[in-house]
Amino acid sequence: DEAFSKMTRTKWASFSQDVGDHSAYVGDISERLSKQFGPVASHLSKIHYRFFCDKFVQAFVARFIAEIYKCGKISEQGAQQLLLDTALIKTTLLEAPVIAGKGRPMQTAYSNYVLREMGRAETMLKVLSSPDVVDASAVSALLGSDGASPEAAAE
Repeated sequence: DEAFSKMTRTKWASFSQDVGDHSAYVGDISERLSKQFGPVASHLSKIHYRFFCDKFVQAFVARFIAEIYKCGKISEQGAQQLLLDTALIKTTLLEAPVIAGKGRPMQTAYSNYVLREMGRAETMLKVLSSPDVVDASAVSALLGSDGASPEAAAE
């Protein structure tokens, strides 16, 4: 929750820093994921660990997209920084369960889900990084929300 609070407290509408290294909240998320997957993997059987990972990533990605919506207006540079951050989080989601599982590969369905759903977030941020779009809610139709609220699109 603290990492997501850092994300939403950032003034993305007036973000004018050079896009470069990841944001502070990304480091927090990556660290927590890396630390938490290990103990879970050691206490669950292989099949239960995979089930846990599937359910966790579904909840995490939905929450991450909802937090992007909470950011409201996002500048071009802000969207580019969020896009970089999203790519790093996607990599962490793909690697952390494998590392914690002592090299046991995850099922293809897990990887496909992470790639597809984080790809939705990346697509939204790519649209936001164009000069004519400044509000995250303006791209909810692109995510297949069928006119529903941005929160519904994130679920």
